[in-house]
Amino acid sequence: MIELEDIQQDVVARLSGFADFNGAVVVADDGNYPKTPGIEKGLSTVGLVLIAWQIDCIGADAGNITSNGFVAYNVAVDIVIEENQAVCRVAAGANVAFLKAVRLVIARLSGSGPGGCGGQNPYLPATQVFKNLGKSQGINRAVVSFTKLIITKPDLSP
Repeated sequence: MIELEDIQQDVVARLSGFADFNGAVVVADDGNYPKTPGIEKGLSTVGLVLIAWQIDCIGADAGNITSNGFVAYNVAVDIVIEENQAVCRVAAGANVAFLKAVRLVIARLSGSGPGGCGGQNPYLPATQVFKNLGKSQGINRAVVSFTKLIITKPDLSP
């Protein structure tokens, strides 16, 4: 079972190890977006950056607390995709258009194949799986959204 504090790095690892991204830069947001280290360099070298956003709780209620104190809650897991089309879609770039990157992120995180999450506690596509944020200053942007169920064990120490 993955712990709450490990989700962002788990997403980075899953996306970093996916050959279909052709060398795209994958970073964990450090709270300083859009100045997160690695974004500018990735956009200028390979043209495609995947940013594992900091997670956030999206819900738990009294019904999610068991008689032995376990609490179950859902967290939002968002991945921001940025593509510098002028760099990405040339021979030296990643050659993965941002909407293809959206599809690949969905496949990578929700799949049950090698490297996919699947199993008993997968990353589940959110109600609005992705949002196309359009193009600004030459950069295409989209956000892919998942939810993940987290179960926290009670601390029964005295």
